[in-house]
Amino acid sequence: MLKAIQGGSIINGKGEIPIPNGMILLDGNRIEAVGSRDSLPIPRDAEVIDLGTATLLPGLIDTHVHLVMNAKEDCVTSLARKNAVESVVEAAGNARLALQGGVTTVRDCADVFGVTLTLKRAIDAGELEGPRILACGLPITTTAGHLHYMGIGADSKEEVLKAVRTVVTMGVDWVKVCATGGGLTPGSNIRRAQYSAETLTALVQDAHRLGRKVAAHAHGTEGIMNCAIAGTDSIEHCSWMGEEEGHRYDEDAVDLIRKKGLYVSHTITGPRTGSPEEVEELLNSELGERFALLRRTQEEGVPMVISSDAGVTDTRFEDFTGGLVIAVQCCGFSPMGAIIASTSRAAEMLGMENRIGSLEPGKRADILAVDGDPLQDISAIRRIVGVFKDGHRFA
Repeated sequence: MLKAIQGGSIINGKGEIPIPNGMILLDGNRIEAVGSRDSLPIPRDAEVIDLGTATLLPGLIDTHVHLVMNAKEDCVTSLARKNAVESVVEAAGNARLALQGGVTTVRDCADVFGVTLTLKRAIDAGELEGPRILACGLPITTTAGHLHYMGIGADSKEEVLKAVRTVVTMGVDWVKVCATGGGLTPGSNIRRAQYSAETLTALVQDAHRLGRKVAAHAHGTEGIMNCAIAGTDSIEHCSWMGEEEGHRYDEDAVDLIRKKGLYVSHTITGPRTGSPEEVEELLNSELGERFALLRRTQEEGVPMVISSDAGVTDTRFEDFTGGLVIAVQCCGFSPMGAIIASTSRAAEMLGMENRIGSLEPGKRADILAVDGDPLQDISAIRRIVGVFKDGHRFA
């Protein structure tokens, strides 16, 4: 099925100069051509979709979500009350919300029962609506460690290697490991490392041997350094928390992350309206210092993507675009930088840059249309007027 999507300017996701008065030609689930309306003839049998002056961008990529969580205060405790069927139903609803919010690809960073693997197959088969899913499945953690209530407990190097092989057998796309404690797991010690660099290195080597990349949850600087030494492909959160209190930035860790080409997945959680009151509150809170350190990390050349942690308390699946607003207003991103960090760079981190993340011929036809110019006013990215995934319009 040929389609011609007409709009205003086209932002291709790779930082190039926008194309004015743009049009994208689709052939089935692929992009056939991208250019101005004057330069592209419309095939005689193409369906024309005129979106007026809407800005056209690549579909967004949220590289850190939890589809089995409900974004409510009881996002953790409610997991114990649900069986596998109930979790699949809730996850399917969350996936639909993410797609309606402009997100056409997600990486799910921890589930229960292998739910996201089931959901991924159903979406890929066209049985359910939702974004493309890369699933981490069950997270690997220590006894009493972060997410122990939904993960595989593994303490020794031998147990960790068995856990890696177990989740790979289940069919995961990525391996998720909790390198430090976390805020959703009281008593796990968010500031301290859960695994030594040696154990993490063994995990990474075995995951890579089996063709899987590794996502590492890491808030504390001690754990971030261990991830850098081990070479985890992405470092989630990267909050630079000191061992006892406050923050501790580590130049040596940054140097290792940069030299090894690792990515930082900067999760921007919570309500994200971008109002002046919210921005002032964020910058004057503990998050203000964290945002400043992440800005410094980015300025020192570490490749950074923007993600949401959707599913945790007050972080809704349909509001990923609000995170891009906060990234610009609080975290030192330019509007173009925020778009790149949630499209082409995110695709690179996922190893999918040849398929998604930019509006180019041959790529999947994942397109977001918004009312206004987000390069001039980043809040325009929240005004969604159209979402296309694989050439099919969902919103």
